[in-house]
Amino acid sequence: MRFSMRACFVACAISWAGAGCGRPLARLADAAIATEATQDAAPEPSRDDAAGGEIQEPVDLPTAGDTSAGSPDPDGPVASAPDAAPLARDAGAGTFENSLGMRFRPVPGTQVRFSIWETRVRDYQAYAQATGAVVPRPDFPEAELQPKAAISRAQAQAFADWLTRKEQQAGILGPQARYRLPTDAEWDAAMQIGASPFPWGGGFPPPDHFANYGVSNDGFPYTAPVGSFPPNAFGLHDLAGNLWEWIGEGCASGGGYLVRGAGWNAHNQMYLARAFHYCFGADLVGHHNVGFRVVLAN
Repeated sequence: MRFSMRACFVACAISWAGAGCGRPLARLADAAIATEATQDAAPEPSRDDAAGGEIQEPVDLPTAGDTSAGSPDPDGPVASAPDAAPLARDAGAGTFENSLGMRFRPVPGTQVRFSIWETRVRDYQAYAQATGAVVPRPDFPEAELQPKAAISRAQAQAFADWLTRKEQQAGILGPQARYRLPTDAEWDAAMQIGASPFPWGGGFPPPDHFANYGVSNDGFPYTAPVGSFPPNAFGLHDLAGNLWEWIGEGCASGGGYLVRGAGWNAHNQMYLARAFHYCFGADLVGHHNVGFRVVLAN
């Protein structure tokens, strides 16, 4: 499988024989963590493939508010959505909860609210039951509170469009509000690009029980139920690990399809970097470690 390298030098090239095996990689210097890999075709669903990368300057997180108080409480006040009719629950400055029980929080530096969880099996099942859409299955069992795996970008976008129509018709969302996949810049803000090389800070491998990766002890053989690991400073769970997540656009330097965040079997050091982009020339259909979360935009 070929990779196209688009930078001044190659940071590393790594191959792997199978998910869940092999030794952790030796630590690379922080400056040599690859932040992008482009693959010409979809990877084999049963494993992480070889990857090459390139050095990019980190993107600074836009300054928008003080997050020094730590992680917000996802069970805090529930607010009405942008351009939304009031919900039955009390309005406030915190979380918006929609008709499926999905919760959304604002992220400084963006104009959207992020789902605090990856889209769950139960959420996607509601969409499938309402529309007759086929539910893709990964090669492992899923429970209703696990993130829905094996979703293509087209399927993720169809879910977001359906949910928008459903809640506009119910008067929950106004006519200008909509659910969609995050942009790359919005993901950067949510992931706090520039704060440190990795979501847990510096050094490799990550600490145990930080996130659902293939290189640390997290207690789960495949995906973990959403919310199993602590949220980031904005109250968002599993931006790091569990499933690679779809971005609603491609890589700026090439590759029309982009996933970020790493998945449950991710083990390569560069995959786990905050700024890593995994780019593809085609949609990924039925890939067992790819899922999505939506944002609520006005």
